[in-house]
Amino acid sequence: MSEFWSLVVSGVVSGAIYAILASGLVLTYRTSGIFDFAHGAIAFATAFFFFQLHQPSVDGGLGMPTLPAALLAIVVFAPLLGWVLDRVLFRRLATAPEFARIVGTVGLVIALPALCLWSVEKLNEILGWTLPSTALVIRPPGLGPVPTETWTLFEGVTIDSNQLIALAAAALSAASLWFVLRHTRLGLETRAMVDRRDLAELRGVDVARTSSISWMLSTTLAGLAGVVLAPIFEITSLTFLLLTFASFAAVVFAGLRSLPLAFVGGLAVGVIQNLVQGYAPPVLKDVTGFRTAVPFILLLLALFVFIGRGVGRAGAVVAEDRPPPDHRDGLPAWRRRLPWVLATVGLIVYVQWIADDFWAGLVAQGLVLSLIFLSFVVVTGLGGSVSLAQATFVTAGGFTAGWLVNHQWPSSTPLLMNNGRFNFLVAALVAAVVASLVGLFVALPSLRFGGWHSLSPRSRWPSSATSSCSSSTRSVTAPRVGRSPPPSSAPSISGSRARWRWCSWPSCSSELC
Repeated sequence: MSEFWSLVVSGVVSGAIYAILASGLVLTYRTSGIFDFAHGAIAFATAFFFFQLHQPSVDGGLGMPTLPAALLAIVVFAPLLGWVLDRVLFRRLATAPEFARIVGTVGLVIALPALCLWSVEKLNEILGWTLPSTALVIRPPGLGPVPTETWTLFEGVTIDSNQLIALAAAALSAASLWFVLRHTRLGLETRAMVDRRDLAELRGVDVARTSSISWMLSTTLAGLAGVVLAPIFEITSLTFLLLTFASFAAVVFAGLRSLPLAFVGGLAVGVIQNLVQGYAPPVLKDVTGFRTAVPFILLLLALFVFIGRGVGRAGAVVAEDRPPPDHRDGLPAWRRRLPWVLATVGLIVYVQWIADDFWAGLVAQGLVLSLIFLSFVVVTGLGGSVSLAQATFVTAGGFTAGWLVNHQWPSSTPLLMNNGRFNFLVAALVAAVVASLVGLFVALPSLRFGGWHSLSPRSRWPSSATSSCSSSTRSVTAPRVGRSPPPSSAPSISGSRARWRWCSWPSCSSELC
């Protein structure tokens, strides 16, 4: 029994990190319609900044005490980073097509950690500083006492100060965000901006200011998760990226809109992950990466169970943007195909009779990458959906083909096998079938909820905060019998105190939970 509770307690701690990350993801999606894949990169940047401030001077850092360094990282650096990213990137992505929103944040996943490491390297090179790098495995001390204090809850179950701080930070951040979005004017304006951006602007909502504040809150959450997570895990961009992806299951459990459910879902993912790892059969425990794969298995299950209810559309969504003009319009068919025929013949001649083994190998790698990129064209360009799972399909096909070619079978089948091993072409065909089946399984959730666009706030939430505000405000400003009518100008959300009180939060909000 002690083993069970020990797994639960440690799972709650890791789940608290998932809860903080999931809350930030839900916040940005609720307020901007952008699913921020770069949330982990922002957490890494904040943790890296905290590491530079807190690292002792003898090791190249600034040697600041823990609390001032944490406050500068979480309260100053993280919101400032959110404001800059909103002005430079996110505000433009808010009105961009769905695929541009996804690709933009995915690019930031790679760019932001690399920019942090490059900045430290250049500062050391140009200014002669000795700022530390995370090339070595670094675990800075946490926000609690040093050395870490440990308490025994009951026999066999302990918790330390860093884990307790992670739990408290998760609960405080979830409660604070829920209160802000549900019971403050900022929360009302934020939901109004998401539900009906154009109508919110007409009602006097400063969309630019609201967007900046929302992203600043989100990056503050990411920074809090990064600083709290730093002493428990390592400061590497891959660690933060995997933890962010693991929190997606909690985001889906929350329906991409409920902060309380995101908090509960994050804790549940951490606990389930530990219990599955602790009580799984030995054959599964020996599989490399089994524990880290549990949240992604839960993500697929959550997509099947929690997403897609009440959505009328099915299938992929075609982009609404007008396609650019085709410069080949008016050309005959042979003129369109001639460049491709010449390029194919030239490539065959070069590989067979001109290129040496080195360049032929590079051409083969390029052809393989071109097939992968072509799959993006089919899914996104023709199907209208953005897929981030192409590497999964490549891995499934490659693993299948490699296993069939290298496995020694007891007997051989003519034309299919040679000396007990499958021929490469046969193995490639089987691998393509396996990858297709994996793709079908991954595509089923997308077919249920009609692609990414059907999950966007404007189509997912039928109730509009601005609509409620409009009707409530009109009812309070309606002319009474025997009195002169009010001015013809539209009333504003920033109007009188009486209008604000009348436009109460329960009637103006699309519910958080």
